[in-house]
Amino acid sequence: MSGADNEATAKRAQFHPDAHVVAAAGAADRITVLKSTTGLAGKRVYARAATAPEIQGYSAGSFFNILEVPVSGIADLSAALRVVESVPSALVIRGALKAGLDPTKQHRRRKENFQTPSVGRRWMLIDFDNIPMPPGLCLQQDVGAVCEHLITLLPTEFCEASYHWQLSSSAGLGDPTVVSMHLWFWLDRPLPDVELKGWAKWWNEQAGTKIIDTALFNDVQAHYTAAPEFTGMADPFPVRSGLTCKGVGEVALCLPPPKRVRVGGGSDRRGSIEPSGGFEAILAQIGDHPGGQGFHLPIIRAVASYVAQEGAGIDVEVLYEPVHVAVLAADHSNHDDEYVEWMASREHIIPAITSAIDKFGNADSPRRKSRQIEGISPHFTSKPTPVATASCRLKTAIDEFFR
Repeated sequence: MSGADNEATAKRAQFHPDAHVVAAAGAADRITVLKSTTGLAGKRVYARAATAPEIQGYSAGSFFNILEVPVSGIADLSAALRVVESVPSALVIRGALKAGLDPTKQHRRRKENFQTPSVGRRWMLIDFDNIPMPPGLCLQQDVGAVCEHLITLLPTEFCEASYHWQLSSSAGLGDPTVVSMHLWFWLDRPLPDVELKGWAKWWNEQAGTKIIDTALFNDVQAHYTAAPEFTGMADPFPVRSGLTCKGVGEVALCLPPPKRVRVGGGSDRRGSIEPSGGFEAILAQIGDHPGGQGFHLPIIRAVASYVAQEGAGIDVEVLYEPVHVAVLAADHSNHDDEYVEWMASREHIIPAITSAIDKFGNADSPRRKSRQIEGISPHFTSKPTPVATASCRLKTAIDEFFR
């Protein structure tokens, strides 16, 4: 039995109908599981001889029993979700039962009864809905590759983070050219729903399309987890979920800067990132020293600054080396050695560089195309630009990206 199976077995032992809050010393967070008293929180699929299968929607009803399950990392979260997936009447929400309400009684899934903790949650679900399948991939055969494709649609910090994947209820039953998938991640810190919703809206704007469903960052929004029930036909996916372990166990989510409020009211819609001063200055922000910005974000900003200045023709190795050295030399009083070694590794820095090249260096990248005016060719003056002016322009470009 695998480690994940052992953890799932342990969670299943805790998932007792009389349990309401499962105690766990040192648990970093909880998931709130609602169990319907009158119906299903999943779909039913019936085979039809002459037509496509009939799919019946959710019928979870109005009243639920409540169970809060402690989770302490992505493996723990995955084990809990695998158990909940096997319960047809169960679903997950971000909110916890409000103080003063009896957890042994049934409650409606309403905001008056549930509220996400003010500090937020350490976990998040990203719901991909009807995303075009990459050419040449088949969901039945290439689930892992499809998951990795979806992750490339997210910010760089997701690339090497472990995750729990779960197929949608309609997987294998609808249009094979699109995919719907749930990816669950563990964050390096709890984040409130309002910040996650703002981040999701910002990223959708950057992508130019809806990648992330913002509705999930809500106290009582249902996170559907139950596997569908099949009648008269086999499940096309006997394995519908799993844990994918990668380089790091948590996502250091980079939030967009808050909008700056003008004196006298209104917003100038510009980010409030402090002046960066260019590549060398951003490298100096790496670390836990006074004025330091940690590790992940300044690494991303530093390589973005360099690529924006030098273009796509850079030597990746030339850029990797100073970033690698800066990370290893930085103060890491708030981080352990293993974390810093990962931040300094090729596996972390090289993908950040290649992502920056794609976003800032290639003339045919979606970001650059979106900034060009159709029918007007780019024009560059031959007059030299003063260093101060160039630095100011570079800072503006970077701030626009992180806005």
